[in-house]
Amino acid sequence: QLHSCAMAAWFALFALGIVTAASTLAAAVVPEQVHLALTGQPGEMALDFVTPTSVPACTVHASAATGSVSSPAASVPVPEIGVQHQALLRGLLPETRYNYSISCGPGNMRSGLSFLTAPPQGSQAAADLTTIFFADYGLVNDVSNEALIAESESADLVIHGGDIAYNLFANESRIGNEFMRAVEGFASKIPYMVVPGNHEKGDNFTQVVQRFNSTRHVAETCGSNNQFFYSFDFGLIHYVAIMTEQAMFPDEVANSPQPFLPSDQLRWLEADLAKADARRKANASAPQWIVMYGHKGWDMDFEPDKKHLPKHKLTGNFTAFSPLADRYSVDLYLTGHVHLYQRFVPLLASPVHAVNQRPKAVDHDCMSDDKHIYTNPRYLTTIVAGSPGDQELTQGFMCAGESIIQPETLGLQPVCRAAYGYGLLRAPNATHLHWVWQQTGKPSTSDQGVHAVAKDTDYQDYLWIVRTDRDTLRND
Repeated sequence: QLHSCAMAAWFALFALGIVTAASTLAAAVVPEQVHLALTGQPGEMALDFVTPTSVPACTVHASAATGSVSSPAASVPVPEIGVQHQALLRGLLPETRYNYSISCGPGNMRSGLSFLTAPPQGSQAAADLTTIFFADYGLVNDVSNEALIAESESADLVIHGGDIAYNLFANESRIGNEFMRAVEGFASKIPYMVVPGNHEKGDNFTQVVQRFNSTRHVAETCGSNNQFFYSFDFGLIHYVAIMTEQAMFPDEVANSPQPFLPSDQLRWLEADLAKADARRKANASAPQWIVMYGHKGWDMDFEPDKKHLPKHKLTGNFTAFSPLADRYSVDLYLTGHVHLYQRFVPLLASPVHAVNQRPKAVDHDCMSDDKHIYTNPRYLTTIVAGSPGDQELTQGFMCAGESIIQPETLGLQPVCRAAYGYGLLRAPNATHLHWVWQQTGKPSTSDQGVHAVAKDTDYQDYLWIVRTDRDTLRND
């Protein structure tokens, strides 16, 4: 009988252990939505992540064969999202693979993550960096996420030019949470830098600031002190992010977490471009390419007036950006908003703020016969890469019948594709900038409606921008 009692007690304790272990496992909170960000400082990497519920203080630990670094994470509860955490790793070595983990108390662990730090600025290795660019991306009709995750194995940076998730705050932020979990496949490996688009205005641009809080570091480094517009060096390129939505949504910007006036951005932008241009002229080892990015481009200042069709109404104002880009010889502008792929010839946009304005000047002469090389272009080259997939599909009418829809773009697009995809940008040296657009899908109509399908995925467009006049420009 004693033996039976002992056995019963043992089984009771065993069962209790199973229940306790199961409860512990069930209670584990795994950090998610991990994404990295550049800070503009060598030896640093910032990251944001989320826990669905409150946890003990979190720590990020990164280790390499040469040593390790750790950082505590600052945390703040955010309605509907959970708890937003942000950490800053310092003391990282260049060109080093770091394996990193996130610990938020016993059992609340995320491991198996890694990133590769960039080579030192000015080094030969810095010429081999690849940036992924796209805009207008959501999971409905997504045909690109798997490809983007695969690209992140060899690419070094991702830039998202606005309109994120459709929308970050939609469905009580569940859309944003799902999107951030999906893009973690590439955003936890390489830095993921964003700018707001018009779809971020629905909550006064609040979530784009909260979810990408780490962008504040690069804003501080470059002196803009605003996550909506900032700059940084990456390899042989000086990147400049601009906020194009203030003209259309002044009240939303004014009520955002980081309000600003148009003059604030333009004052900072001119100073930043002037500094970058002077630096490349004075120092051949400084970044020789200046690339701007934002959500809207030179031909997107208006949209159909639904109350007075077929008339249009002015909604944006790109006219202030174009003169600065021209004055300081910005080489390339990457943008989205229009859900297709467009590559323009180099042009100087009209200074007149009105509907359907043709460019002030166009440089057709710089373009090679096959239309894939621009040599010593006199003006800014604009490329629209919007989108890898979204529920609004591609706007094919912007390619077909452009003389009716957008007469100001007639004859200015060597390539226009009503399809999904993303771009890859490299600056292999001071005289050559290389762009590739990879198509990942096209719209398809079926009994279930219009949706995206993988189609013509082998199609690519490419462009070389060649500058053989660097010495001339340096002596101007």
